[in-house]
Amino acid sequence: MHAIGRSLPLAVYRAALAVTIVVGSLITWLGIPLFWIWFMSQLIDEYPSVYLLSLAACPLTMILWGWMLYRVNRVYAALAPRRPDAPGVQRSAWLGSLSGDRRPRRRQPTLLDVSMVVSVIVALAVMAVWFFGFAHLWGPFPD
Repeated sequence: MHAIGRSLPLAVYRAALAVTIVVGSLITWLGIPLFWIWFMSQLIDEYPSVYLLSLAACPLTMILWGWMLYRVNRVYAALAPRRPDAPGVQRSAWLGSLSGDRRPRRRQPTLLDVSMVVSVIVALAVMAVWFFGFAHLWGPFPD
C-alpha cells in the first residue's frame, strides 16, 4: 500500500508531462504558425509582408519550442520505470549469450517522436481541409 501511495503522484505527474508533450507538439505545427500570422497581421496590412515576416519568425520560435519539449520529454523519460532489459541496467555477463548481443539495438521511439509525427499529420490535414474547404469563403486577397 505504501508503494502505491508514492507511485500515484508520480503517475499523475508523468500523465501531466505526457499531455504537455502532446499538446506542445500540436502547438509546434499549428499554434506557432497561426500565432505569427495573426500577430504580424495586427502590425502590418500588406499580406506579402505578413507572410514573409511570419516565415522569418516562425522557424526560430519552433526551434526554441522544440527544445523546451525535448527537455520535458527527458524528464518524462527519466520518471519512467526501468525495464530489466533497458540499456542502462547492469546485467551479469553470464546472462547474455555470445551471439545475442551482437545485433545493434534500435532506439525505441519516444512519446515526443510519436506526438511530433502525429501532430505534423494533423496539421497537414487541417491545412488541406481549410484550403480546399474554407479558403474560398474569404475570396481573393485584397490588393
